[in-house]
Amino acid sequence: MVSAAYLWLDTENRVGSYSAGGHPALLHWREGKLERIESNGVLLGVLPEPDNPVCDVDLKPGDRFLLYTDGVTEPEPTRGDPFGDTQLE
Repeated sequence: MVSAAYLWLDTENRVGSYSAGGHPALLHWREGKLERIESNGVLLGVLPEPDNPVCDVDLKPGDRFLLYTDGVTEPEPTRGDPFGDTQLE
């Protein structure tokens, strides 16, 4: 089983398409506001023909996206709290 995510940016038509399987949300910054885009299905390899949803996002100048793995937010340090989603955002 594998987690995976993709973000396809069609700059000509100004649309992005995002889908994931077993991955954290895509982070999208626009005009100083952060949005978590959840378009998540099951891990790859769990089902023979998974139906992972695809979310379309209109693109505007200045938009920023962050794809990341849970390896960034979940590891526990030797002291203190895990990094976590809040710290990443």
